[in-house]
Parts: sequence; C-alpha cells; structure tokens
Amino acid sequence: MRVVLAFALTAGTAAAEVNGIPDAIYAHTLDRFLAEQIAGACGDYSFDRAAADADGAAVEAASGLSETELKGLAEKISTERLAADVVALFTEKKIDAGKPASFCRAGKAEIAAKSAIGTYLKAK
Repeated sequence: MRVVLAFALTAGTAAAEVNGIPDAIYAHTLDRFLAEQIAGACGDYSFDRAAADADGAAVEAASGLSETELKGLAEKISTERLAADVVALFTEKKIDAGKPASFCRAGKAEIAAKSAIGTYLKAK
C-alpha cells in the first residue's frame, strides 16, 4: 500500500494528525522522505528502500485504514502544509538544500541517534 508515500515528495515534520492521516503514517512518510533526500544529496549513504517499505507496510496495516481510505486522505493533504513541514524539517536538522555536506552531517547524526531516519540510511 504505497498510497501515502506518494505524497512524500513534498513532506515535512509531523506535529499532529494531518487531514485524518494517522500520526504514525505521516511521521513514517516524513522520515522516509528525509532519508531519501539525505541519500540523494550525500554520496556517503544509500537509501534502504526495503527497510522503509517494510516499516511503511507495518505502519499502514496497524492504522486499520483501507487502501481506498489511505488514498483519499493522501489526496486531501495540503501542499502548503507539506511545504511548510519540509522547511521546518530542514531547519530542525540544520540542512541547507544547497550544501550537500549539511545532508551528510544530518545523516551521520540520525544514524548515531538510531532514529527512524538513520535506520533507512546505509553507509557506503
């Protein structure tokens, strides 16, 4: 059910349920998004898609929502909200989109913290 992950391209920090999307799904999507961004910008890391997919499937299943319900929620998400969340997430993690080294630093910190983001990164 990769429905919710479709909006990850513009995701950010989760503070509360967004348009009925359970916090766990939104948070997972944002963690996955940032891990993909870090791996894409920093040559030191690759993105562990299998781990992210497995976690995503487990979170979606635990939500109790059907694929149709998840699709409907994902279609209602505000792009303005997502853009603001991306800015907040990058600020929180001290990432400068124009500086690959800031992605590398963030990746190293996430791995050291054993965060969900860190678990989706593999050192090359």
